[in-house]
Amino acid sequence: MKISTLFANLLCASSVIAYKVHNVTVGIDGFSFSPNSIKAAVGDYVQFEVQQSIHGIAQASFAQPCMPYANSDEGNGTPGFFSGILTYVDHVETFTIRVNTTDPMFFYCPEAYHCESGMVGAINPTDKQTIEAFLNAATQQSTNTAPAMVWGNTTIGDAAGLNGTSPSSSSAAVSSFTKVSSSVASSATLSATSPATTSATSTLITNMIAASSSAPAATSTSSNPGAINAVYTKLMLSLVVVGAYVLV
Repeated sequence: MKISTLFANLLCASSVIAYKVHNVTVGIDGFSFSPNSIKAAVGDYVQFEVQQSIHGIAQASFAQPCMPYANSDEGNGTPGFFSGILTYVDHVETFTIRVNTTDPMFFYCPEAYHCESGMVGAINPTDKQTIEAFLNAATQQSTNTAPAMVWGNTTIGDAAGLNGTSPSSSSAAVSSFTKVSSSVASSATLSATSPATTSATSTLITNMIAASSSAPAATSTSSNPGAINAVYTKLMLSLVVVGAYVLV
């Protein structure tokens, strides 16, 4: 009985992790995605790794490269994935999407003139919508536009990937994205006035006053105007620091 249960659990576990991660390096060879064409199954993940300079990953329609998917005739307001502009400093920046459809998806770098320079790619291109045709069309463009908002990043293993959804699902996802942002802001506001923060503020005030009121024992403040000014200055600085801390 125990062996059969273990076998069943192993089957379940293997079905959960039955996906492939496709890694795409960004900018390692100049204005390029490597590889720039990926064949991925539903449930697979594509992880973009920015390894050089400043780049981004944005979804576009096949017919209108270098333009946000939402602005295209095909997208018609439906948000496409967008990493934001990522800057490589001392570590690799990543952006991950989950493939939820076998339909072709195209992407480009919206930074500066990168798209027009051929920095584009495709997921599941077809014989009619090829990466070569998309690349050629991109190099004919005169403008390169970045999407209005970051969208579509997910975690490997998360089955709720945001790209490849229907227009109605995408609209719902946009609403939930806004709500999540609002709740995060509310949470931050609440934490700023929490008892723990109040206690920390009280401790800071006590320490500030103690530090500012401790003048050198060899000098009498009543007969030394400079010492009086020093203590007054310390007290005022303490109040300014405490006021800034409470406002934050």
